[in-house]
Amino acid sequence: MSIIEIKNLSKSYTLDKQQKQTIFEHLNLTITTSGMIAIVGESGSGKSTLMNMLGGMDTNYDGEILIENQNIRDLDLDEYRKNRLGFVFQSFNLIPNLTVLENVELALDLSGTNKEEKRQRALSLLEKVKLGDHVSKKISQLSGGQKQRVAIARSLANDPDIILADEPTGALDKQTSAEIMELLKTIAAEGKLVILITHSDRVAKACDRIIRIDDGRIIEDRSTHEIQTKFIKKEKRSSQFSLIAAWRFAFKNLLRNKKRNLLVALGGSIGIFSVIIVLGLSSGIKGYLYNELVGNTDTLNISATKGVSFGPGAENVNQAQFQFTSSEIKQLSSIAGVETYTTNSTLQGNSLLKLGDKQVPLMMVTSDLSQAKTLVAGKMPQDGELLITEKTASSLVGENQKSENLIGKKVSLSLAVGDQVFKQDLRISGIAKPNSTILNSIAIGLVSDAELSKIFSKNGVDYHPTAVVLRAKDEQVAPQIADEIKKMGYKGSAMEGAIDQINQYLSLATAILVGLASISLLVSSIMILVVMYISVVERTKEIGVLRAIGARKKDIRRMFISEAAGVGLFSGLIGSIVASVLGLFVNMASQQMVQVNLIDISILYILVGLGVSIVVSILAGYFPAAKAAKLDPIEALHFD
Repeated sequence: MSIIEIKNLSKSYTLDKQQKQTIFEHLNLTITTSGMIAIVGESGSGKSTLMNMLGGMDTNYDGEILIENQNIRDLDLDEYRKNRLGFVFQSFNLIPNLTVLENVELALDLSGTNKEEKRQRALSLLEKVKLGDHVSKKISQLSGGQKQRVAIARSLANDPDIILADEPTGALDKQTSAEIMELLKTIAAEGKLVILITHSDRVAKACDRIIRIDDGRIIEDRSTHEIQTKFIKKEKRSSQFSLIAAWRFAFKNLLRNKKRNLLVALGGSIGIFSVIIVLGLSSGIKGYLYNELVGNTDTLNISATKGVSFGPGAENVNQAQFQFTSSEIKQLSSIAGVETYTTNSTLQGNSLLKLGDKQVPLMMVTSDLSQAKTLVAGKMPQDGELLITEKTASSLVGENQKSENLIGKKVSLSLAVGDQVFKQDLRISGIAKPNSTILNSIAIGLVSDAELSKIFSKNGVDYHPTAVVLRAKDEQVAPQIADEIKKMGYKGSAMEGAIDQINQYLSLATAILVGLASISLLVSSIMILVVMYISVVERTKEIGVLRAIGARKKDIRRMFISEAAGVGLFSGLIGSIVASVLGLFVNMASQQMVQVNLIDISILYILVGLGVSIVVSILAGYFPAAKAAKLDPIEALHFD
């Protein structure tokens, strides 16, 4: 069986779209034995072109090249170069940021060799080429002969059947050349086919067979002596380059240009930091509002409303749409588990409270007396009475007077109900502290539900409450009552409704701020895109080497995408750490001032930040990675 058989091989190039240059025409060659075979020729004779075709990197030709009776075009060429072929280059083509050991291990990574076997195999090969004491050195620390030994060890990593050596001694002195030739002889004596591309007759004479090429033709083909060793074909593995290996290789490349990559990561971290801070601030404010306005209420009291008129334009809303009829109240009070019920109303808008020549705009007038957390002075309101909050009292009281002096004073209440104003004289029954510090900062008046009904009746308007508060029998049935209220189409308390509307405004503001923060993410993605393109140009030859030793296009793409993802991961980590630290300091300050954590950064936000950073980076790195994968290996190897 032939190891290599070339049939009617023709190869030509078209220059300037017209002139045709013929490299080979009807070339035939058969190699049936192992040993060292020299393909000799001057520059331009076609010997390097022949090597590229034998290596499966150039398939643009006429005729056939058979490898062990298989047409090379029918082979998985990446698998062929990885497991059945080894390349040794004149310029060594080692990867400078890797150690001697890592350069050899890289070929084993491409074939999916496990860590223990890979290390053992690489060390054994380096011992074989007499570099066992240099495994941890960088390539720049080696002599030319040592570099070529590393290249030979790498070519042997996956125990190939055929070694293609392109001018392996061309860059070496005479003594080192002799040492390399002895090493190649040893490899051939183990049953491998070693094909040397050379222009040196001295190197050719050391081989078992000499094939001389001139002007694209074989002008000499002779054996120098009979080959004793039989060609030994090995069974090959089909494992592939793993994602872990790609990440490891990507990490080493990130460290190669750590300063540049760190700057890119810092740029990307600004956007991630901004997004996390905005989300944390929104969450903190929402949590604070809920705890202040709803969190302290009795869990056995479940409120039902038809919604709430809150915010800009609330005074112009028709309040009737929020009122409950008698039948609706009866239906609610009949829910299983309800012990008792009360009703109340909350009016928001331009209501006024007058005392002498002083008047205070009331943000809210409510008959929900549960909003009064504690009485500071006086008592709860009865018929003809009004309870005011501390904020209202401080606005009504005169200079050098105590708020308690307001108790018993007659005031005039003007209620804004839609486009009507209802006026009623009342006496101040007491001063109360509201349930939350937020409500304590606005002027509020509280009257009994019966008093509010009387005010409406006096002005010829039927009074209907805007909230029904159901008292559950116990903690177990309270959630069931709340679910039943929602099924009937009603909403929660007025405060919950107000919080919902505030949260809508906050969510809108958050979306806008996140959108602005995302601009920096866009900028960072462009930075990654540019840096990755630069990296592809800088590492073009390295890509060619990887393709020559069996890396698939998807492996190259995976490497560069892994690098982009690595930059994104670092960006996300930096942004998350800075946001968390800043949030900690802001919360320490806000705790001292208002006893609340203003920024609530959850693990979810950090994970979202990391995820967004990685995804954006991968998308930015995809096109440079695709470009790298599409590079022609021959052109890449000769790139300067």
